[in-house]
Amino acid sequence: MPDRLVPKIIDSINIAGSDNVASFGGLYEGGYHIQHSPQEFAQLVCLLAALGPFSAYLEIGTAAGGTIRFLNDHIQIDRNVVIDDGTHPKAHFWASQNRHCVPNVVDFIGDSHSPEAAHFLSELGLEFDLVSIDADHSYSGAAADWNLIQDYTRPGAIVWFHDILACDGVAALWNELKVQQTVLLETDQFGIGVLKLQ
Repeated sequence: MPDRLVPKIIDSINIAGSDNVASFGGLYEGGYHIQHSPQEFAQLVCLLAALGPFSAYLEIGTAAGGTIRFLNDHIQIDRNVVIDDGTHPKAHFWASQNRHCVPNVVDFIGDSHSPEAAHFLSELGLEFDLVSIDADHSYSGAAADWNLIQDYTRPGAIVWFHDILACDGVAALWNELKVQQTVLLETDQFGIGVLKLQ
């Protein structure tokens, strides 16, 4: 999916629906409840479509579930795994609306930093080639999620972060990681950062 298709993907994101138009933009609130700027998210979708298909995707921090649903609409992903603490005000949309639209999905509702979350991933026995970190936006929280995935990702896996500009803690971690890994994308609004692991 080349960059020239970004405007078409923006249209699709707008049709899918925003979680909060005032915060993220979009045409209306509802639908998928996507929590990204359409312009930034479209860049990510087009990049991942060009890099895919993916065998296993881990999303840490799913909130309403609009992101994982939209990605699966546009990218071939064989297995989907969600870790989310279930405390976001729109989390009920994941359970009631978006989850059943995501194929081959399992989820862990609880703290991603807990021993139970690590046990959950261990029991799955998957090597992820695509990971999203968009949960605890403190430096220590995002770093803990980064450390968690190390045992469960394959070499060359794609890891993307949200809010690398909007949240100081995520920004600090991103600035450390981007000199150690290959950067594939950095957007300039809220900030989506995409790394390819060594």
